[in-house]
Amino acid sequence: HTIHLNLSRVLYRQPQQQTAGRRPSAIVQIMETVGQELQNLLTGLITAIYGSRHAVKALSFSEVDMSFDARIVCIFAVVLFVLNWGVRLAVIKPVVSLARAMESQKQEKIAQSIMEAIFYGSFSFIGCCVVSQQSFAWPSMAWWSGLDDGMHQKIRCDMRCYFLLYTARYIQMVISVCIEPKRKDFVEMLVHHVVSVILTIVSYWWGYNRVAVVIMLLLDPADVPLHLAKCCKYMSEASAMNAKRYWRFLADVLFAIFGVMFFITRLVMYGYVVWSCVFECHKVL
Repeated sequence: HTIHLNLSRVLYRQPQQQTAGRRPSAIVQIMETVGQELQNLLTGLITAIYGSRHAVKALSFSEVDMSFDARIVCIFAVVLFVLNWGVRLAVIKPVVSLARAMESQKQEKIAQSIMEAIFYGSFSFIGCCVVSQQSFAWPSMAWWSGLDDGMHQKIRCDMRCYFLLYTARYIQMVISVCIEPKRKDFVEMLVHHVVSVILTIVSYWWGYNRVAVVIMLLLDPADVPLHLAKCCKYMSEASAMNAKRYWRFLADVLFAIFGVMFFITRLVMYGYVVWSCVFECHKVL
């Protein structure tokens, strides 16, 4: 009877041990696939920034896979979130705290504005490198050609990386705005970030990625001088009388640059994109 019980236990445990042994292999396989895709995307992005034209043209294309790309976006969002708060708390905030005359609330604001300027500036630079080297960049009619044929579902790896990074950036901004000290425009900023995430996902999924990356590129640059102007304004409030006027002058200059860039990118150039969406789109579709 004892031998029968032991034999039954062995037979009962053996399938469980085999099943348990298979799970890590599946997880490892998924991790390896994601790792290879991350390497491919980042290599394509670096090639678009620093590589030759011949190397950029040789970059691979891949089809949109929302279930797989969602994993990439989650990884990018975690990395950007850690980068945002790591640099802010470990580097920027200690430096800003040296200005003892500045209130702690102003220190939080200037640290946030510096990180916003870094993010917007970095994505503006990346967007210029990536979008300008796409075959559909100009004329604008190319933004719509091939949409009915499914050509927009195949995206070059550098543009795909830029798109997923952009989506991940706004996801981490949704989380960041919720854990930051609440401001008067908390609801407005939260709605803005959530809508930005929805629009990027929908345009990526439904094949409107060409016109979407053009819009993404146009909306970032003007925010760089805006946040730098905020930093100068905060510094002027915490500076002595002699330095105060210089910070104010620099803030005024940066705000004037913001006004010019806003007019060019968001009123003129973005206005043309809207015109293309209304009129040129119907000529092709």
